[in-house]
Amino acid sequence: MKLKLTVLLIVLMIPSCVYSKNWTTMLDQIRANINDKPVGSTDTAKYRVSDADLLVVANDGQRLINDTVWALNTSTRIVMITATTYYDLPTDFITTNRVILSMKTILPERTIAQLDSENSYWFTASTGTPSYYYISWNRKQIGFYQVADTSYIVDIDYFQQPTDMVSGSDIPFNGVNKFVPYHDLIVWYTCAYQQTVDNKPNAQMFFTLWSSGVTRMAQQLNVTPNNIPFIGGRKE
Repeated sequence: MKLKLTVLLIVLMIPSCVYSKNWTTMLDQIRANINDKPVGSTDTAKYRVSDADLLVVANDGQRLINDTVWALNTSTRIVMITATTYYDLPTDFITTNRVILSMKTILPERTIAQLDSENSYWFTASTGTPSYYYISWNRKQIGFYQVADTSYIVDIDYFQQPTDMVSGSDIPFNGVNKFVPYHDLIVWYTCAYQQTVDNKPNAQMFFTLWSSGVTRMAQQLNVTPNNIPFIGGRKE
């Protein structure tokens, strides 16, 4: 039995022709892997697990993979308003990669605790050119020290959460082609979860596929974020 599982594991890890998978394609693969695809039947009532339940797990897997390797990133721009303290962050915001003032100066991060320890009256300082930024996590906003004295442009490069898949045509990781080789990780995560729920012995095999695949993804993407929240701000 162990030999069969080992052989199957090797076969599944061999790269095949890489092509983009939408949710319909992934769902078919998941059902085949967990043996929940009645032969010759299109009656969804015969499925053990509903499409909706599998989609929830798949989206959880997509977010977990993204959170682990910080795969997706994008940027947004704000135009500062004189004497305004806080600015809303995008709804898909995870954490900053870098913050650029006036298209030329990379601002370092400070936590609110650091600013307090450096100057207990920092929040009452007069306006000026911002030299640091900080994240107010309870507000889900970004702030600057000093508070701007004019309409500076700020570009925020940040790591983002992927959009949940909803329809059969949706492609994971926001459809970014760079991540096509990693679509199977979502399939394996979903299979590992469902086989664990069903108490099936091959749950560990799918978990191993998922775990090793995420490790490989991080190595191949060479993910080295230069900002770790709560650990003392961006490296200077």
